Amino acid sequence: MASVADENALPAGLEATGTPAADAEPDAAQAPPLPFGTLRPEHRPAGGPRYWIALSLASLVGCNAGDLVVSAFGVLDSLPLLIAAFAVLLALEQDGEHRTEAYYWLLVIVARTAATNLADFAGRQVGVPATVPIMAALLLGLAGARRYLGSRPIRNRATCAGKDAVPIDGLSWATMLVAGSLGTAIGDLLSFHLGLGGASLLLSGAVALLIGLKATRLPAAPAPYRLAVIAILAAGTSLGDVLARVAGLWQSAAGVFLLLAAVLTLPSRVWSPPATCPAR
Repeated sequence: MASVADENALPAGLEATGTPAADAEPDAAQAPPLPFGTLRPEHRPAGGPRYWIALSLASLVGCNAGDLVVSAFGVLDSLPLLIAAFAVLLALEQDGEHRTEAYYWLLVIVARTAATNLADFAGRQVGVPATVPIMAALLLGLAGARRYLGSRPIRNRATCAGKDAVPIDGLSWATMLVAGSLGTAIGDLLSFHLGLGGASLLLSGAVALLIGLKATRLPAAPAPYRLAVIAILAAGTSLGDVLARVAGLWQSAAGVFLLLAAVLTLPSRVWSPPATCPAR
């Protein structure tokens, strides 16, 4: 993992833009509603090692949760349920009065679960090898949209501590969904050719390399950052399948979820100084 000092200013859901400190969040009485999918500043996580560990664990949970949902409801029938769950969480987040990251990580898990289902559906329709370039093309299109919209900043996208918190909006969630589907397809493809163990080792090494080389430093290098996230999501697919074989599907999902909760509840001084967010 990169050093705390270097990484405190890092990640953005798959967002590579920030807002200058001068554009700080206005008071609640004067602030217009946030754009769709944009989390309130006090609900966004800070960057650093904690973020990467939590994202890796959330990827594992979402991978196995996706398989659970498909086994219970089927691929197509489960997607509307996941969309509804995502919308409900967004609505609750906008009304939430407590300073918490729980909304963000629950949304990440739901998005990762939906990404697993979407990749499975695409794999059944066109095959896993064809799913990879399709999702990669969609991801490039979203990156182009981000670059285009980057020159037209949306109001109220300031983070709660300058660059210390993750800015997130609707386009970032769409990117997370597509990146998760791409990661799932890559993980499945490598597992087929290398086996679960080989794919897990290869993808975990890629994650360590990208983060260890500080390739995820934003906004200077958004493309390597996205590669790190895709590698994390792909590794989550292979490692999730390994855990499911060893411990069972729902048991592994529940166990990793509890581990994620434990990581997120550790005192902030274990990871880095906490971000200070204004009251609503």
